[in-house]
Amino acid sequence: MAFGFLTSLRGKIVATVGLLVAAGLLVLSATNVYTARSHALESLDSQTRALSRSHAAGVGDWVSARKQVVVSFAGAVPEADPIKFLQQAKIAGDVDTAYIGFADKHTAFSSPQELPPDYDPTSRPWYQLAAKESGPVVTDPYLDAGTKKLVITFASAVKDGAQVSAVTALDVFMDGVVRNVASIRPTPGTYGLIVGKDGKIVVHEDTALAMKPITDIAPSLGAGGLEALVGAAGLRDVTIRGENRLVYAEPIPGSNWILLVALNRAEAMRGVTALVWSAAAWSVAIAVMTVLVIGGILSTLLGRLLVLRNAMQDIGSGEGDLTQRIPTEGNDELAAIATGFNQFVEKTQGVLRQVRSSADGVATASAEIAQGNHDLSARTEQQA
Repeated sequence: MAFGFLTSLRGKIVATVGLLVAAGLLVLSATNVYTARSHALESLDSQTRALSRSHAAGVGDWVSARKQVVVSFAGAVPEADPIKFLQQAKIAGDVDTAYIGFADKHTAFSSPQELPPDYDPTSRPWYQLAAKESGPVVTDPYLDAGTKKLVITFASAVKDGAQVSAVTALDVFMDGVVRNVASIRPTPGTYGLIVGKDGKIVVHEDTALAMKPITDIAPSLGAGGLEALVGAAGLRDVTIRGENRLVYAEPIPGSNWILLVALNRAEAMRGVTALVWSAAAWSVAIAVMTVLVIGGILSTLLGRLLVLRNAMQDIGSGEGDLTQRIPTEGNDELAAIATGFNQFVEKTQGVLRQVRSSADGVATASAEIAQGNHDLSARTEQQA
């Protein structure tokens, strides 16, 4: 009887061992990958948090410094000629323009401005916003028509009791903030952006998105999604422009802005991905080597079993040589089976010898009886 590899005892043992080894390696690899992924995310979260806080603090310091400047020249309001104070404030704050809007609707600027005759500072958003607050305020950014750069206004109300006598203000190009955010590039596919708490984009590498809703590029950050991201205090999966990204949110001190750092997930998890492929390759290699080694060992250990099988098949077919014996070296089950088989063959051989001897005796007796009958028949014929 012929046996296929998987129907033989050796094949079944090899297959079983191979499956067990593969399953064990799969569980081990999955555990290692999960652990590595968790550690990688923790490390990535920590690094991104430190990076975000550093840049947010830098922007916060930038905002704080200009708030101090806009408050500092409030003493110029009662001056007959405040221009020199405004010029000093412009230099100190490194701003585009410093100016004062008075309640009587006249203005003073650090440099000449071409304004319409009916220009009324009290009707401007920066004036009205500052008049409502007790401290310095920051307006939403807007694109300067001439330079196409982002500009914001810092303003602070000067009050006489409950009445606003004037509002000091600074127009500031956001170049420094834009450069700060643009430098957030830990990986080629990572970038930063600043979003207002009202959900409008303040700074983005694509300047065309300035002051547009964040939901235009990240729908999940609407309807409380932005607040939830800030409250999460860690990396979260966010789809931005159709790409799955890991995003960290850090409020910027002294402002209503939030710094978002959007990591390219594939780049960020590249190490874990490489580990997965490496673990898979090693698992396959180890499983194959294990099967080959186990197969070789079993071929050696079970070689006598094949000899025993062939001998029994020969005897069963009636063509066996009962003078042959199976080697019984070793002290295992196969040696015991070989010894038992040899004893069985020896006893069978003895029985057959006895049968043959008995058959020879019967043949001799039969011949003698036949000869006696022949002699008796001959004598009977002679007497007749």
